[in-house]
Amino acid sequence: MSFNVSPLTQAEAFIQFMNQMRWIKQQAQAGVSVLAGNVSSTQVFQLMDNLRSPLTLLAAVAAVPGMATYVQAQLNQPTFDAAGWFNGVVSAINGIVSWVTSNFPKDAAGFIESQTINADGSRSDASFTPAQTAALTTALNSLIAELS
Repeated sequence: MSFNVSPLTQAEAFIQFMNQMRWIKQQAQAGVSVLAGNVSSTQVFQLMDNLRSPLTLLAAVAAVPGMATYVQAQLNQPTFDAAGWFNGVVSAINGIVSWVTSNFPKDAAGFIESQTINADGSRSDASFTPAQTAALTTALNSLIAELS
């Protein structure tokens, strides 16, 4: 007979959840700092990938039975809308991903214009100014506010 070790307990899920939320906040704060200057296409993609990578784990945590009630108890806030807050964070992350995918330069066929190729075969990343990424900075600050 086997023993199923896959399901997360509420305590394990809560610890993973809190760690992920801290990490997401750190990534968003780092993104705001980076976007204060000119950024490369690689930096924009890395920021987006770092923020969207925890979404699968967060969905698994949200699926743990009784998780919202457990979060309320751990925070000692019985009226806290854990599900609503969680959905707000996920929505903010999805909004950042959507901004990048909607606003990143593309050619007529939809291929992203993230690099140029030089005569020697090397590649140079596209560069973006703070003015070009101002809406992305606003979206990151909104995510940070959700996590404060």
